[in-house]
Amino acid sequence: MIMSEIIAQAYSVGFLVTGISHALHPGMWSKFFLEMRKSETAPFTIGVLTLPIGLLIVLGHNIWRPDITILITIFGWLMTFKSVVYLVFPASFRKVTPDSLTTGTKGFRRIGLAMTVIGMALVFRVFFLRTVQGYLTSSPLNQ
Repeated sequence: MIMSEIIAQAYSVGFLVTGISHALHPGMWSKFFLEMRKSETAPFTIGVLTLPIGLLIVLGHNIWRPDITILITIFGWLMTFKSVVYLVFPASFRKVTPDSLTTGTKGFRRIGLAMTVIGMALVFRVFFLRTVQGYLTSSPLNQ
């Protein structure tokens, strides 16, 4: 199995599970982000934890094909960008997580449902359609 397939499989399962968690436990996610907002060090915690994951996706799954797996590449770039912004400009965290986003549960439930649908599509694609000829072979790490 090539690195881009492993990254795609790991990310798609993680995305699906996180989506299910958001949909089932929106109140806890709301509390989590409220607590994170109170912490001055939250941007550093998030940045340090998500930067390596984003970079791994960007370096090992930088595949721009007209396929649903392009979302993994896009999310990897967004995660990398967000991590750098949080680490370099920590005040930005409070600007992108206003109270209105963290006080309600409907938003987390909706996001969770959307993530679950996308996650299911990604899991189906990377686990059950992986035998499609040419799947995920354009990453420089796979050559």
